[in-house]
Amino acid sequence: GIPGVIANENELRIDISLFGDETDTLRFQLWGAEKPDKLVGTYLDGSILDEFGVMNPSVWSTAIRPQLSDKDRIKVHKPWAHFIGTPRGKNSFYDLYKYARDEKDPEWYQKVLKASETGYVDAAELASARRTMSEDEYMQEYECSFEAALKGAYYSKIISDLESKKRITRVPYDPSLGVITG
Repeated sequence: GIPGVIANENELRIDISLFGDETDTLRFQLWGAEKPDKLVGTYLDGSILDEFGVMNPSVWSTAIRPQLSDKDRIKVHKPWAHFIGTPRGKNSFYDLYKYARDEKDPEWYQKVLKASETGYVDAAELASARRTMSEDEYMQEYECSFEAALKGAYYSKIISDLESKKRITRVPYDPSLGVITG
Protein backbone atom coordinates (compact mmCIF):
# COMPACT_ATOMS: atom_id res chain seq x y z
CA GLY A 1 0.00 0.00 0.00
CA ILE A 2 2.98 2.39 -0.10
CA PRO A 3 3.18 4.40 -3.35
CA GLY A 4 6.18 3.59 -5.52
CA VAL A 5 6.83 0.20 -3.88
CA ILE A 6 7.15 -2.85 -6.08
CA ALA A 7 7.60 -6.18 -4.30
CA ASN A 8 9.09 -9.19 -6.05
CA GLU A 9 8.56 -12.19 -3.77
CA ASN A 10 10.35 -14.63 -6.10
CA GLU A 11 13.57 -12.60 -5.87
CA LEU A 12 13.02 -11.60 -2.21
CA ARG A 13 13.31 -7.93 -3.01
CA ILE A 14 11.48 -4.63 -2.76
CA ASP A 15 12.09 -1.70 -5.08
CA ILE A 16 11.05 1.79 -4.01
CA SER A 17 10.87 4.46 -6.70
CA LEU A 18 11.60 7.84 -5.21
CA PHE A 19 9.61 10.72 -6.60
CA GLY A 20 8.12 8.36 -9.21
CA ASP A 21 11.46 8.37 -11.04
CA GLU A 22 12.97 5.00 -12.02
CA THR A 23 16.50 6.45 -11.91
CA ASP A 24 16.07 7.09 -8.18
CA THR A 25 15.12 3.60 -7.04
CA LEU A 26 16.10 1.99 -3.77
CA ARG A 27 16.39 -1.80 -3.74
CA PHE A 28 16.26 -3.94 -0.63
CA GLN A 29 17.06 -7.59 -1.23
CA LEU A 30 17.51 -10.66 0.95
CA TRP A 31 20.30 -13.09 0.07
CA GLY A 32 21.41 -16.34 1.63
CA ALA A 33 25.06 -16.75 2.57
CA GLU A 34 25.45 -20.50 2.05
CA LYS A 35 27.36 -20.04 -1.23
CA PRO A 36 29.58 -16.92 -1.05
CA ASP A 37 30.61 -17.27 -4.72
CA LYS A 38 27.01 -16.63 -5.81
CA LEU A 39 27.05 -13.23 -4.10
CA VAL A 40 29.80 -11.67 -6.23
CA GLY A 41 29.48 -9.60 -9.36
CA THR A 42 27.47 -6.55 -8.38
CA TYR A 43 27.86 -3.52 -6.17
CA LEU A 44 26.24 -2.69 -2.86
CA ASP A 45 25.50 0.58 -1.12
CA GLY A 46 25.16 -1.20 2.20
CA SER A 47 24.79 -4.63 3.73
CA ILE A 48 23.41 -6.17 6.90
CA LEU A 49 24.99 -9.50 7.76
CA ASP A 50 22.59 -11.10 10.24
CA GLU A 51 23.89 -13.98 12.37
CA PHE A 52 27.39 -13.44 10.98
CA GLY A 53 28.85 -15.89 13.49
CA VAL A 54 27.29 -18.85 11.68
CA MET A 55 28.36 -17.64 8.21
CA ASN A 56 31.50 -18.60 6.36
CA PRO A 57 33.81 -15.62 7.10
CA SER A 58 34.65 -15.38 3.40
CA VAL A 59 31.13 -14.02 2.80
CA TRP A 60 32.48 -10.73 4.16
CA SER A 61 36.04 -10.77 2.87
CA THR A 62 35.55 -12.12 -0.66
CA ALA A 63 31.94 -11.25 -1.49
CA ILE A 64 30.43 -8.34 0.44
CA ARG A 65 33.45 -6.13 1.20
CA PRO A 66 34.65 -5.95 -2.42
CA GLN A 67 31.14 -5.01 -3.57
CA LEU A 68 31.09 -2.14 -1.09
CA SER A 69 34.41 -0.90 -2.49
CA ASP A 70 33.18 -0.11 -6.01
CA LYS A 71 35.01 3.16 -6.79
CA ASP A 72 32.17 4.81 -8.69
CA ARG A 73 29.72 4.20 -5.83
CA ILE A 74 32.11 5.56 -3.19
CA LYS A 75 32.10 8.91 -5.01
CA VAL A 76 28.34 9.17 -4.37
CA HIS A 77 28.27 8.11 -0.69
CA LYS A 78 30.18 6.03 1.81
CA PRO A 79 29.08 2.38 1.77
CA TRP A 80 28.31 0.65 5.04
CA ALA A 81 27.95 -2.77 6.64
CA HIS A 82 26.28 -3.93 9.85
CA PHE A 83 27.15 -7.22 11.53
CA ILE A 84 24.45 -8.40 13.90
CA GLY A 85 23.69 -11.62 15.66
CA THR A 86 23.78 -13.78 18.73
CA PRO A 87 27.18 -14.78 20.11
CA ARG A 88 28.01 -18.39 19.32
CA GLY A 89 31.44 -18.70 20.90
CA LYS A 90 34.65 -17.07 19.77
CA ASN A 91 34.32 -17.18 16.00
CA SER A 92 34.53 -14.63 13.15
CA PHE A 93 31.68 -12.58 14.66
CA TYR A 94 33.62 -12.39 17.93
CA ASP A 95 36.79 -11.40 16.05
CA LEU A 96 35.00 -8.46 14.38
CA TYR A 97 33.36 -7.45 17.66
CA LYS A 98 36.75 -7.53 19.40
CA TYR A 99 38.40 -5.54 16.60
CA ALA A 100 35.70 -2.84 16.77
CA ARG A 101 35.92 -2.77 20.58
CA ASP A 102 39.71 -2.74 20.97
CA GLU A 103 41.36 -1.19 17.94
CA LYS A 104 39.87 2.32 18.10
CA ASP A 105 39.41 2.30 14.32
CA PRO A 106 37.09 5.25 13.59
CA GLU A 107 35.42 3.31 10.77
CA TRP A 108 34.22 0.63 13.19
CA TYR A 109 31.67 0.78 15.99
CA GLN A 110 30.31 -1.92 18.29
CA LYS A 111 27.35 -2.03 20.62
CA VAL A 112 26.21 -4.89 22.85
CA LEU A 113 22.51 -4.81 23.66
CA LYS A 114 21.78 -7.05 26.62
CA ALA A 115 18.12 -7.87 27.23
CA SER A 116 18.48 -7.07 30.93
CA GLU A 117 19.67 -3.54 30.10
CA THR A 118 17.57 -2.50 27.10
CA GLY A 119 14.08 -3.10 28.43
CA TYR A 120 13.16 -4.51 25.00
CA VAL A 121 12.14 -7.87 26.46
CA ASP A 122 9.58 -7.77 29.25
CA ALA A 123 11.06 -8.58 32.70
CA ALA A 124 8.52 -11.36 33.26
CA GLU A 125 9.54 -12.99 29.97
CA LEU A 126 13.22 -12.75 30.92
CA ALA A 127 12.48 -14.38 34.27
CA SER A 128 10.53 -17.16 32.55
CA ALA A 129 13.32 -17.72 30.03
CA ARG A 130 15.89 -17.88 32.79
CA ARG A 131 13.86 -20.54 34.64
CA THR A 132 13.44 -22.76 31.58
CA MET A 133 16.86 -22.43 29.92
CA SER A 134 20.31 -23.46 31.04
CA GLU A 135 22.45 -20.61 32.37
CA ASP A 136 24.72 -20.82 29.31
CA GLU A 137 21.74 -20.71 26.91
CA TYR A 138 20.23 -17.74 28.72
CA MET A 139 23.51 -15.83 28.85
CA GLN A 140 24.16 -16.44 25.14
CA GLU A 141 20.67 -15.64 23.87
CA TYR A 142 19.67 -12.76 26.16
CA GLU A 143 22.88 -11.34 27.64
CA CYS A 144 25.13 -11.51 24.56
CA SER A 145 27.82 -13.63 26.19
CA PHE A 146 30.53 -14.97 23.90
CA GLU A 147 31.79 -17.12 26.79
CA ALA A 148 28.49 -18.90 27.51
CA ALA A 149 28.34 -20.44 24.04
CA LEU A 150 31.26 -22.69 24.89
CA LYS A 151 29.18 -25.60 26.16
CA GLY A 152 30.99 -27.63 28.73
CA ALA A 153 33.80 -25.11 29.17
CA TYR A 154 34.52 -25.39 32.88
CA TYR A 155 36.03 -21.94 33.44
CA SER A 156 33.85 -19.85 31.09
CA LYS A 157 31.68 -18.34 33.86
CA ILE A 158 34.72 -17.60 36.04
CA ILE A 159 36.56 -15.97 33.13
CA SER A 160 33.47 -13.96 32.17
CA ASP A 161 33.17 -12.68 35.76
CA LEU A 162 36.87 -11.77 35.86
CA GLU A 163 36.63 -9.93 32.52
CA SER A 164 33.57 -7.94 33.65
CA LYS A 165 35.52 -6.86 36.76
CA LYS A 166 38.58 -5.93 34.63
CA ARG A 167 40.71 -8.45 36.55
CA ILE A 168 42.36 -10.01 33.50
CA THR A 169 45.38 -8.13 32.19
CA ARG A 170 48.76 -8.49 30.54
CA VAL A 171 51.74 -9.08 32.83
CA PRO A 172 55.23 -8.06 31.66
CA TYR A 173 57.89 -10.75 31.82
CA ASP A 174 61.50 -11.27 30.84
CA PRO A 175 61.55 -13.65 27.84
CA SER A 176 65.14 -14.70 28.66
CA LEU A 177 63.89 -16.37 31.86
CA GLY A 178 61.74 -19.46 32.20
CA VAL A 179 58.07 -18.71 32.71
CA ILE A 180 55.35 -20.91 34.18
CA THR A 181 51.74 -19.86 33.64
CA GLY A 182 48.62 -21.18 35.23
